[in-house]
Amino acid sequence: MNNIFKTLLFILVSHVVYGQETFQFQIQFQPKSSYKTNLEMNLNMKMYVSGSEKNVGINDLDSKMLMNFEMLTKTDIVNKEGKLPFEISYTDLDTKMFMNGQEIPNVTEKSKELILGIKLKGFETEKGREYSYEGDSEKMKETYENMMSSMSMLTFYPKEVFKVGDSKEVHIPFKMPLQQGMQMEMNLKAEYTLTKLDNDNAYFDIKMYSEGDIKPSNQFNIHIDQYQLRGKLIMNRKDQNINHSELSGPMNMTLEMNNMKVKMNSENNYKTHSIKL
Repeated sequence: MNNIFKTLLFILVSHVVYGQETFQFQIQFQPKSSYKTNLEMNLNMKMYVSGSEKNVGINDLDSKMLMNFEMLTKTDIVNKEGKLPFEISYTDLDTKMFMNGQEIPNVTEKSKELILGIKLKGFETEKGREYSYEGDSEKMKETYENMMSSMSMLTFYPKEVFKVGDSKEVHIPFKMPLQQGMQMEMNLKAEYTLTKLDNDNAYFDIKMYSEGDIKPSNQFNIHIDQYQLRGKLIMNRKDQNINHSELSGPMNMTLEMNNMKVKMNSENNYKTHSIKL
């Protein structure tokens, strides 16, 4: 009977200790390592135009964009300054665009070759990662920087310590490049909820949202009618690498300019998968 009691007590204590286990985001590359990452984006948008401008050739639009990037990250050894050098290159690219049901050519073989020639070098430090672009085309550099800016919302994580069931919020300064050098700034918020911990992984539910008015220019105003993405994230605790993340949901905005009003209703889907080779 005494042995049974001790066994039950051990099991109870083990559950209590496990239940109090904590997690904190510490995403780090490992020296002399390689990582393969796939990024999928599926964006569907319907645009509705009203006002006098619709009578001069600006019509409703139904568009779809499918993008699939494959990237390879290689790290070296930590240098004398305590920084870990890394290099990111694109190894594959597949992109398709449709306008009102018609496929539109958007990436030529030459452009694809330029994109696959992009090299991103940088250093990882205790404060984060520093990036620099290397490539032969200034246009590709601008394209790359715009893409990195648009994807920055997927690289911000709470710094607090989590227990299972905890939710933490992080503010994300997000900028979206527009035409003629203008950019649209959004005050994004992301909420992370730790749903499960095991020996290998930490599992999160994610909610990302924004609301209010945006004024990127004196010539037009943008109001966010609805923006709320939901998804999941799996963090590999041993590799300190995010193995999987996905986000999907609507982003509906209204743009007002002169005598024209444009409603842009989009459905956004992002998915990443990364493994340490």
